[in-house]
Order: sequence, then C-alpha cells, then structure tokens
Amino acid sequence: MRRTTPAISDHDLRHLLSLLACDLSLTREALRRREAPPAELLPSLLARLADGLARAEALLAGRAAPPAAAAREDAADQLECLWERFRAAGRLPGCAELVLRRPWRFPAEPRCLHALLLNLLENACAAAPAGPLRVEALGEGLQVENGGAPLSEELAAALARGEAPAPRSGRGRGLGIILAAARDLGLDLAVERAAGMTRLRLSPAGGRRVLVVEDDADLLLMLAERLRAEGFRVEARVAAPDALPPPGAYLALVADLHLPGRRGDALLAAWKEADPALVTVLLTGDGRAADRDWPGVDAVVIKPGLGRLLAALAPVGEGA
Repeated sequence: MRRTTPAISDHDLRHLLSLLACDLSLTREALRRREAPPAELLPSLLARLADGLARAEALLAGRAAPPAAAAREDAADQLECLWERFRAAGRLPGCAELVLRRPWRFPAEPRCLHALLLNLLENACAAAPAGPLRVEALGEGLQVENGGAPLSEELAAALARGEAPAPRSGRGRGLGIILAAARDLGLDLAVERAAGMTRLRLSPAGGRRVLVVEDDADLLLMLAERLRAEGFRVEARVAAPDALPPPGAYLALVADLHLPGRRGDALLAAWKEADPALVTVLLTGDGRAADRDWPGVDAVVIKPGLGRLLAALAPVGEGA
C-alpha cells in the first residue's frame, strides 16, 4: 500500500520550524556556556531535542502537539501550594482567582520568595476580605489586584517614591513589609489605583524587559527561554493584556499577528502610540507580511526568524 505524506500549510510549516529553531538554538547555547559539558547536562539536552522532534512529528501527522517539557527553575509550584493553603484555611475571599503561567521564573531565592508571597496574600486578603482578589503570575512578573478600601494619597505617593510611611492604625504596615522585601530582592514595586481596585506589580529591577504575546503555549515557552538566554527579562502571555501599561514599563513588545480577541498589529500600534520609545515587533507565519505597511510596528519577523528577532531587539540591548 502506498503511503501518503499529510499535507501541511505554509503557516504550520513555519510554526514547526520556529519550534525546532528554538530547540536547537537553546541546545547550542547550553553547550557553548560549558567548555566541557558534565554528564548531568547531556540528558537534559537530549530531552530538549526529543521534545522538539515529538512536536514536529505530531504537527506533520496532523495531531495535537504534545506540551513542551517544563522548564527548570519553575517557581509556580510554590505559589500554587501557598494559594491552596489559604483556600483550605478559608482565608481567601469568595471571589478569588489565581492566574498562573508555567514556567514562572520569579527572580528570588525560594525561601525569600515564600516570605514575600505570604505577605502579599495576607495583605491582600486583609484589605479585601470580601474580595475580589486576583493574583497573576506571568514570566518573571507578579501582579496582585484586590478591592477593599482604597489607598490614601499619602501612602500611594510614598510607595511611588519607594518608601512606606509609618503605619496608622495598622494601615500601611503590610505594604511597608512588602516594599522592604521587594527592595531586598532587587524588585520594583509599582502601585496603581483604579475603579476601586488596588493593583501591585512586582518585576525585576532594571534589565532589558520584553513582553512576548503568542497564543501558542509551546512556541511562547521556547521564545521566552531563548530570549532569556540572551539576557532579556521576559514576561510571556498567551493573550493580549487588557490595559496599556505606563510608559517605560517595557522596553519592547513582541506580538503574534493572530491573537485571541485582538490582532497583534493593533496591539502593537496602540502600545507604540502610548509609548513611542517602545520597540515593537510583529511575529507572523505569513511570508508576504514583510511587504506590507504596519503602522506602529518597528520590525516584522517571519517565522522562524530567530536571528531577525534578536536583531530587531538589538536597540533594547543598546539602551540597557
């Protein structure tokens, strides 16, 4: 019986090549950083290549690709465990939500991270015992949003300056502890107030911050790992953020053209208008996209295009 090769679209082929390019690039980087790779390094490298080949075989056969292997140094388990402890103890408000993307590589030593997360949850639950409460962990950042009594102007202004005023009747004590812990861990703490909500954002201080938005979880994971290998601090999302960040929050935004609920080019244009200094990069598997005009887009990268992506982000590295 004659075997037939399943058809694959140009877009899917480019997607497949992107995954394989990331796998090979990461493997090469791991080897390059070790003059003589120890024996324990080889199994992880072989597992990475086997993982990429399994996804390639699945795509060619028209099956759903298996999930990418979990990256090391994932701090997600610690946050999830602490969240479940609060839930079991009845300490979470009825309207509480945890949004967790793996891998979550929060830049903190595990013991220090546990103390920081514990204080964050305790403060948020105490400030809004009836909710709502939302904790969002993406890439290397963390956002805690809760209702309850709004921050005073004095406390909000002090936190914006990087200092917490002396607490009055217990108000501000928890935030002061969080601020001190963030400073010790080399993290930036941003506080926002909007529509009766208080939002705390924790992110690594300094560094070349890049937000990558790609709806395919496997490719998102691989791209984030590859950019981190180049020294970028990466926040990875599978969907476009709802709101615009303040200018300077990110140095670059990389977005896929086709995102759930919103086109990537529209997202890039809106962010570029709000922050002209932002480097914007559009990812697409459409080979004709480079010939089109994309307002607000600094560079168009046709998948796999890893070299082109790194070149497009070069201004971020130069400005760091």
